[in-house]
Amino acid sequence: MAFDRTNPTHLAQLNTEVDTDPMGMGYDTAQTQPTLNMLNDPEINVELPRPTTGERLSVGVLLDIPELAVDLNHAQVTEGHKLFLSSFMGRDFDLDIERFRPQIIDALRSNSNTVTALNALERDLSRAEVLWGPGTEITRADWKAARVV
Repeated sequence: MAFDRTNPTHLAQLNTEVDTDPMGMGYDTAQTQPTLNMLNDPEINVELPRPTTGERLSVGVLLDIPELAVDLNHAQVTEGHKLFLSSFMGRDFDLDIERFRPQIIDALRSNSNTVTALNALERDLSRAEVLWGPGTEITRADWKAARVV
């Protein structure tokens, strides 16, 4: 559900969010830009645990990372790590291996391109995205529409 400034319910939700500040974000309704920043910047979202979105790690997602083959041949990847990682090969591409993400990252070392790609699969959400869905950004026009309701 994306935010829609023509939807009275969304406008009321935005007003309720900033007026009641249920997560303790520290909104100052007299300051438009800081309030918009608090709503739109994932790093400012104080909700714990940090809400995230993104693609869960599956065998298919792991195998689709172009740098994986290069990183598997890197000298720092031990034979034991190679065996661990190769155990996923030949499995159902949709098999969820999210719970193994820490071990895979450890096996590939934190400076590898595959680890960078794995970390990009998931990202923190802003408060606006938590309320109205990933990709939501509250604009100045949205803010003005809500405040005149």
